[in-house]
Amino acid sequence: MRLAYLALFAGAAASGSFAQGLPTRKTLTFDLAQAIAQQVLATCRADGYKVSIRVVDADNVVKVVLRDDDAFPSSEAVTVLKATSAIVTGKDSGPPAGLPPNAQPPQAPPGMTYFTGGLVIKAGNQVIGAVGVSGAPGGDKDAVCGAAALAKLADRLK
Repeated sequence: MRLAYLALFAGAAASGSFAQGLPTRKTLTFDLAQAIAQQVLATCRADGYKVSIRVVDADNVVKVVLRDDDAFPSSEAVTVLKATSAIVTGKDSGPPAGLPPNAQPPQAPPGMTYFTGGLVIKAGNQVIGAVGVSGAPGGDKDAVCGAAALAKLADRLK
């Protein structure tokens, strides 16, 4: 019996010491992902744009997908590319840096795009997800809707 208590105590002590060395990781909750998607939708609608929105977590796993009434059917597929581009690179989607003016960018890697409208979602300096927005008349407008929504929810991303 005494040996069983010693083994139990040793196991508890060991698990406590291992747990102290584990990294912590902030995660994008469903509620926050849904709030981001709804805010993007509201912002784009206020500007007269019908868009599709995809919010993914840091592992590029879908949390929320929305497609507004009358948004182009293909816009949802583009949100996949934009969100993936932001997650893979850790920065907002767009053309590669350092391209000469009017230069054609090289072909994007498979499953990614150089269109703007994919934005990283950060909690502090940690990437916790991304949002892809597509359907406004130009990726720059998609990006503005997404950035405005993230700015409105900045207090929840700390």
